[in-house]
Amino acid sequence: MENWDSWISAALSTLSARNLLRSTRPINLPCSDDVSVEIETFDGPRHWDRASVEVELEEETFRQWLGDLPLPSGGNDREVDEKLAGKMLLFSGNDYLGLSTHPAVRTAAAMASKQHGMGPRGSALICGYTNYHCRLEASLAELKNKEAYIYLS
Repeated sequence: MENWDSWISAALSTLSARNLLRSTRPINLPCSDDVSVEIETFDGPRHWDRASVEVELEEETFRQWLGDLPLPSGGNDREVDEKLAGKMLLFSGNDYLGLSTHPAVRTAAAMASKQHGMGPRGSALICGYTNYHCRLEASLAELKNKEAYIYLS
């Protein structure tokens, strides 16, 4: 732990000496602790949970993708199950959990945009660190049973 603390101290000193030390600009948005709003919780997978990851490709595209993969050792040719051709689960997108289409998330996002407005955002260092960022980090730390959590966007 001493090495880590000394490294942090040295890094902060270097940033300060070069006039590069920055802090986030706190922004306090109005906060409602009204719990009367019913929040939908997860009670099992629904159609929207898979919709964002299930994709169908043209058969030719699917075969090209398979052709780019290395064959198993000793294999000469790749067999394609015709029933599966073109169907796949895509987990490489930013929304692979499908949360952006979940009704509870959509409702909460709509309520937040009505209350606070919306617009382009950047990192907290540039656009400010809101009390909602702080609440999110505290909630995630509690969820993971950790002392703290840093949300980087």
